[in-house]
Amino acid sequence: MPRSKLIPLKVIIRNSPQKSAIFPDWSKIDPELMYGMPAEVYFERIGLGVHYDRTEHIDYCMIFVEKSFAVKAIELFPDLVTALSESECSDYWDNQAHAHEADIVDIKALQAIKLKKDLGVPTPEEKDALDPLKPHPGIKKNWKRKWREFKEKYNIELDKL
Repeated sequence: MPRSKLIPLKVIIRNSPQKSAIFPDWSKIDPELMYGMPAEVYFERIGLGVHYDRTEHIDYCMIFVEKSFAVKAIELFPDLVTALSESECSDYWDNQAHAHEADIVDIKALQAIKLKKDLGVPTPEEKDALDPLKPHPGIKKNWKRKWREFKEKYNIELDKL
């Protein structure tokens, strides 16, 4: 089933005295707009998860939702929810939500290659293990780090309000 076109929303979240995030009360949105799922499940299954601002205190997050949900969320929570343009989404994704992330490293695979090399056992996989774009265990490209690459790899289409 192809994924629906999604609207990126910037959501202001507040911190409770216990340091946990307080989101808008999503239960005020018609459950049919979330296919009967709790909001957190809807954000993961229909959207692309919740993307927190990792450069500041957790004051904002970005979620991706279908147009009907976005319209209702902005209507119910106009001071807390804002639709983002494609360029705002890309900027937030690259510079706030995922800027801290690195490529994925499989330490055990790299240690095994190093051990074989130290023992003089030739390993044709050495170069491939260090190339994040090759399928061999070692270093893997983190496709979530840059919005443009993530969007292309997973065929994400954004919609506008």
